[in-house]
Amino acid sequence: MTAVDTKMSVVGYVSTVTASIVADALFVWPLHVVVAAGQNAILAVLCIGGWAMTIAGLHTVHRPQPQWVRQVWTIVDVMGWILLWSIDAVMVVSLLSMLKTFYFFETPEWALLLPFCAVVGWGASKPRDTVHSLATFWVPLLFIGSILIVAVAMGNIQYPRALIPNQVVSVRPVFRAIQVMAYVVTPIGVTLRGIASEVQAAPTGLVRVLGPLLAWLFLVLLYLLVVGTLGPSALVHLRWPVVFMLDQVTLDSAFFVSRVGIAVIFGWTMGLALGFMIHVDVMAGGLARLWPNPSARWLVAGGASIGWYWAALGIAAPAMASHVLLVSLDPLAVGYLLTEGALLLTTRVTMLWGAGSRSRTIDERD
Repeated sequence: MTAVDTKMSVVGYVSTVTASIVADALFVWPLHVVVAAGQNAILAVLCIGGWAMTIAGLHTVHRPQPQWVRQVWTIVDVMGWILLWSIDAVMVVSLLSMLKTFYFFETPEWALLLPFCAVVGWGASKPRDTVHSLATFWVPLLFIGSILIVAVAMGNIQYPRALIPNQVVSVRPVFRAIQVMAYVVTPIGVTLRGIASEVQAAPTGLVRVLGPLLAWLFLVLLYLLVVGTLGPSALVHLRWPVVFMLDQVTLDSAFFVSRVGIAVIFGWTMGLALGFMIHVDVMAGGLARLWPNPSARWLVAGGASIGWYWAALGIAAPAMASHVLLVSLDPLAVGYLLTEGALLLTTRVTMLWGAGSRSRTIDERD
């Protein structure tokens, strides 16, 4: 019998990267960006898209590297894992607070947290191809469904002028808004490196960029919808403007639901859980390379889920979660991304220089 190839296809690769990014950007987007830059927030959104594309584009197929280079990358990846887990913990708090505010008013926090963390831990403890198969199935479904609903909601845009930057642009607020979105870019490099060995064929530059591009376009669409519908002035008074906006969308009575908010939240909660599974998969795969033990995956999955559970109970207030994200994690994310970008650029330049040197040597021999 022919062995079944369990490695990811191109669709699975793109879906996995997209889910990893979007999972940490659904419930707080785009409130903090507009608070930081006002109507010029769209400039920061465009800049962060360029930053995401750059990080993805600088990644390349890993070639044999000196031991000290591999050690440096290991340190950078461990930093990325810790930072990614911390960002995920803040997102769990945001999800929990949003569910209690909109839908489950009297439900105890632990009753919402326990099944979510248990499902994530159980799913992440499965073999890697299981997580990738889930991404291949659910991400296109959730992504296309969300796009259709957002497209329907676009008919409610009342403030198109709010989508255009001011004539006078203050640079400092725009840079502040870029820093606010640093947590959105953080999963890109960690995920690309973590799943590089799981792809059937080495991904081309276009394929590497496609996942971040789809995630960024989806977030831009949400920005246009929320800001164009509510306007910057009203938006800054809502803790979850995207959820509030979609909860007001009604469909024709021929549909099986008239109000789509609950359907969107159900789908996005699944997307969040899938994104967390991918993050655990990346961390578990990295630990397995450093410590080849059969229990490594179970330890990472269980430890991450239990940690999220207690972190969510400890950071009970959504305002505290936002404070942790903006004041502590975002500056750390900026430092991490600058370090990662510098290493990626150095690696790329070194590879090009080495290829040029070998080409010149061959020409001289000829």
